[in-house]
Amino acid sequence: MLIDFVVLLVSLAVLLVGGNVFVSAVVTIARLFRIPHLVIGSTLVSLTTTSPEMAVSVMSGVRHESGLALGNAIGSCMCNIALIIGTTVLIKEVRVHFRSLRPQIIWLFAGILALAVFGWDLRLSRLEGWILIAAGVAYFASDLVRHLRWRAPEAEAEAAAIEKEKEGGSRTRRAGRAWLQFLFGAGLVIAASRFLVSSATSIAAA
Repeated sequence: MLIDFVVLLVSLAVLLVGGNVFVSAVVTIARLFRIPHLVIGSTLVSLTTTSPEMAVSVMSGVRHESGLALGNAIGSCMCNIALIIGTTVLIKEVRVHFRSLRPQIIWLFAGILALAVFGWDLRLSRLEGWILIAAGVAYFASDLVRHLRWRAPEAEAEAAAIEKEKEGGSRTRRAGRAWLQFLFGAGLVIAASRFLVSSATSIAAA
């Protein structure tokens, strides 16, 4: 059991490193394609920072550990909303503009309601899974369109500066490094999540 704890801690550490490398690569690739930071943060980074949780839940599903998969998904949402925002506010006060957050809040409550309705019979079917995936894709698509439609002049200036920076001869080299970094980070995340699920399952059984 001691070995399982060591594997769990090492897997968590590798998962953090892999996730960080993965996110950094995605941001670099997005900048090379002239995507402003606002859009990167609201769509690409939010997707890629979820990749460790997604990998853990998928691996749990493959190993038929459905409780671990569902608990990880719901628990990570609670950590994002409560622990991360709470810690951020402790460091510095955050101004909230409800009008800009309203679409995200509506989608959030809709997702919670859908999960509650789908899970009322104590099971989630593949059809319900496809519905949830479709809803997730629809959310990110609408969020991307909204930001692109209403992006501020400073975001346009930032995109133009990125475009100018791309014209340098090192663009291909930077893109190549970014894609290698992307693959390396993704590999670390997948490998670490597999060992994490295995060790967590063994500890829970013990």
